[in-house]
Order: sequence, then C-alpha cells, then structure tokens
Amino acid sequence: MATIRHAGRWLHQQRQLLGGDPLAQVKDLQTDAPDWNGLTSRQLRRMKSACEQRIKSGTRKNQNPLIETALLY
Repeated sequence: MATIRHAGRWLHQQRQLLGGDPLAQVKDLQTDAPDWNGLTSRQLRRMKSACEQRIKSGTRKNQNPLIETALLY
C-alpha cells in the first residue's frame, strides 16, 4: 500500500486533483507474521540425501542430475 500511496501523492503534486490526495486517508494493513509452513530439518535432510543419490545414479546420456538437484535447492 505504501507504493500506491506514494504514487497517489506524486500524482497529486504533479497535477492538482480536484478531490485532493486520493489516498490521504488510506492506512497500511497490519498483518501478523505467518507461521512457518516449510520443510522440517528431517525432511530437508532427506531431500539432500535424495539429491546426492540422484547425482551418483544419473549416468545416462540424456540425464543431467545436477540440473534436477539445482531445482530442488
């Protein structure tokens, strides 16, 4: 909202609007920090070990396990 408010203030300074600053009374939204929904340390460890196994087992010509691993990191 701060960026939109800044743009409205700039527009009002460049060309005086009949209604005044359009976003003068708009306040920022107050939100709480979200809870962590990511992977646990155990899940991360399993993903890393799966990536290491994939690097070692991807030996075919049309396989590139490093690219697949990079997608997971």
